[in-house]
Amino acid sequence: MRNCIKRQVAIILEREHAIHQVLRHAVISMACATVEFSLFILLLKNTNLPLFVDYLVSFSAATTVGFIGHSHVTFRLKYMSLRNAGFFLSQALFGLLIGYSIVHALINAGSIPELAKAIQLVLVFTFNFLYGRFISFKKRET
Repeated sequence: MRNCIKRQVAIILEREHAIHQVLRHAVISMACATVEFSLFILLLKNTNLPLFVDYLVSFSAATTVGFIGHSHVTFRLKYMSLRNAGFFLSQALFGLLIGYSIVHALINAGSIPELAKAIQLVLVFTFNFLYGRFISFKKRET
């Protein structure tokens, strides 16, 4: 009976931890999305830079916020292994290519930039969460 209760408590705590992790991820991701969206629109509307440069600058700023936030808040890593860093770099490059392709295609199809960027952010969120959770920020030995 005691083992059964212990297992049930462990299951409940594990689920609660997972829910809190998703909530922490959402908060950090909203901060990243705000940085990326705002900077992208600011650059797009106020400079004559190519679309890719506007996208790259805003993406890089948001990625920096995300890396720091997710490392310390979402996944609570005490240290970052070289493998984690390598996986995060691959995640960022995939996110850059996927996200820019979406924004570029939507704008070329006639979408307003604000809507194109918002759609892109929503579509890339799931990819980033899953890749980060199971690959980039997986706790590893150094």
